[in-house]
Amino acid sequence: NDTFWAALTNGNKGNILFLQGKYDEAIPLIEKDYIESLRYGEWPSAVNAALLLTTIYLKKGDVLKAESYLNYAIKNKNTSNAKEMAGFYKNRATISRLKGFEEDAFRYIDFYLVYKERDEKEKNSKTNNQAKLKVEVEQHANQIRLLETARSRQVLIRNGLLLILFLIGVFTAILFHQ
Repeated sequence: NDTFWAALTNGNKGNILFLQGKYDEAIPLIEKDYIESLRYGEWPSAVNAALLLTTIYLKKGDVLKAESYLNYAIKNKNTSNAKEMAGFYKNRATISRLKGFEEDAFRYIDFYLVYKERDEKEKNSKTNNQAKLKVEVEQHANQIRLLETARSRQVLIRNGLLLILFLIGVFTAILFHQ
């Protein structure tokens, strides 16, 4: 019943439809996400939806609608998010090229490539960190297994010694009794 989360979910569904090339089905879902994100002050979500809508409208050839969503993203973009910035500059380059501003388009493509490379480095760094963490977790699990094995062995030795002592005691009692 939470309209923002419902809209955000629809935006995610719209993103999947976008990736499948089903733009006409994606647009209403992403626009709902955009509107609700604005209404609830969720600026990062609104920028994400706006950039996605910009891309879709550019693919559909509607430069004016694409530019209107990109203008929102210009004001509210997160400059520390390399993936978002790459998408932003790629869309700016496309709009500039379609409007005949080739020099601006080339400049924006340069920015796009810089941010795309930064995004790839961040992804690779995250992947490396996850791999290192996985190795550390496996090493820790192996250490736990070794400790449990050593503990089991010590318990077995202790129980064996207790049994031997018990049998010696029984044997001594039998000898003493005879």
